[in-house]
Amino acid sequence: MSELRLETVFNTLADCGWDKENRRNCLAFSAEEDKAHEEFKGFVDQLKTLADEKGLNVFFESDVFGNSYAILEGDNDEEIVVCSHLDSVINGGRFDGVVGVATGLNLIQRYIKEGLKPKYNIRVAAFRAEESSITGYSCLGSSLATGVADESKLRKKKLNGHYLSLHDFLRVKSGHEEVIQNGPFLNGNKIRAVFEVHTEQSAVLERLDRGVGVVVKGIGGSRRSDLNILDNRAVKNSIGEAGRMLKRLRITSHGTAGHTGGLPMNGEIILGEELKLRKDAVIKMMELLSALDPGGFLVSLNVPEGAYNTVPEKCVAEFLVHDDFDMNTHKLYLGSLFSGHKDIEMEIISNDEVEEITYISDNVRNAAVELIIAVDDIAGSLAMATNGEVRATVSKISSANGVLTLGIDERRLDEETGNDLTKIIEETREELAKKYDVLFEEENVVDTKSTPLSDDLSAIIRSTYVNLFEEEPVEIGSMPSHDAAKVIRCNGEENLIPGAMIFVRSLNGGISHHPAELCDIDDMTQASILLYETIKKV
Repeated sequence: MSELRLETVFNTLADCGWDKENRRNCLAFSAEEDKAHEEFKGFVDQLKTLADEKGLNVFFESDVFGNSYAILEGDNDEEIVVCSHLDSVINGGRFDGVVGVATGLNLIQRYIKEGLKPKYNIRVAAFRAEESSITGYSCLGSSLATGVADESKLRKKKLNGHYLSLHDFLRVKSGHEEVIQNGPFLNGNKIRAVFEVHTEQSAVLERLDRGVGVVVKGIGGSRRSDLNILDNRAVKNSIGEAGRMLKRLRITSHGTAGHTGGLPMNGEIILGEELKLRKDAVIKMMELLSALDPGGFLVSLNVPEGAYNTVPEKCVAEFLVHDDFDMNTHKLYLGSLFSGHKDIEMEIISNDEVEEITYISDNVRNAAVELIIAVDDIAGSLAMATNGEVRATVSKISSANGVLTLGIDERRLDEETGNDLTKIIEETREELAKKYDVLFEEENVVDTKSTPLSDDLSAIIRSTYVNLFEEEPVEIGSMPSHDAAKVIRCNGEENLIPGAMIFVRSLNGGISHHPAELCDIDDMTQASILLYETIKKV
């Protein structure tokens, strides 16, 4: 039987959920995710046949939560875990998660090819439900497998808008009455180290022309919340009180989607180069709103399909303006203000009489504009001062009945610096509340800690990289969360398991959680070789 090619394994897994619209919808616990895990098991069966020929033992395991594992038996029952996931976000791409699973299976293939039995078991974990798109719970499969899931949240959380808790859903899916009590499946006391290979979710490696990078410092923690901005005057902001408006003006700003944790703040310096990779449509809109007054009433402001973890690629503002509004004059002024004005569109979308409509007050609008720009400035300054320890993005905006709601995503590798970021943003809110007589109401706060990576393992990867490729590696932190963080923490805060990560270059400008995300098979192969040579040393 011929060996498994990395490209074949990757394409087969990535095809699960890839639809006619060229988007990947391999959503948590869906038929498509089930199919991906069936394909994973099929590859493990093929590896078992190849291993038998070399006198090695490979076998498949699964747990009650639906996670799948490929195990290459070592000389003792302690383990090195290599993990990632097979699910995707809604309308996502082919590479996030699948790269890590395919590389893990290729790691076992490399051991088999050399007929080399490892000192420890090599366990490649394909976790379920890493993305929160359907469940609302990030890294759910790895949290369940390691016993770190918050049972109270699982019992309360509504699943995809329905009144079914995640616990009840898993109970039905697995056929076990008390699902949580079946964990943990992984024994943290037997895990010697955990590794994860992942797409970078940013354009740093692409910009520096490197195929892989070494992840240092840690896996980022995050603080997310929804912030409502209300006018304290408690007036009904009705167009009927302000005179007749005849035109509805839509302004759209365009940026480039990216991962809020993966993309550095503009101005961060990596390998001596100052990077300006963020093209945030919301920041572009705020700069426009602070400089341009079309002389009407702002009736809506939103980020279409905004998500906490995505740098906005579009922001839309709609105004009601007087009949004498001159589009050409405003476009000329717009062009004089912004060199990138081609990223902004202005259009009249209706010309009907409007008798009454709720609008967003100038106080709320101005407070939102100043706060959003301040969040970007504060996070950028702290990121530059601390070599990328924090990042922050206003990633969602919606409006209704004169109230603006901002979704704020803060990322941190260092807890103290992250707390400083939160404190400065809160102080800025207090100042703006007084300045504009508005009320800020924060809700839906989710706060997770950063997870340290092992300096010793990172040093081994670094030295292995130098030996293999004869150059110094790119070293970057991982602001997005990953399954490896759950494995690292499965023995508790005081007994962290050594962990390490390798990034694979993201192409197409580092776009992530998007059909256009892209990695090269040669870069994935390079990561697989680096992982293999590193684990042999470990």
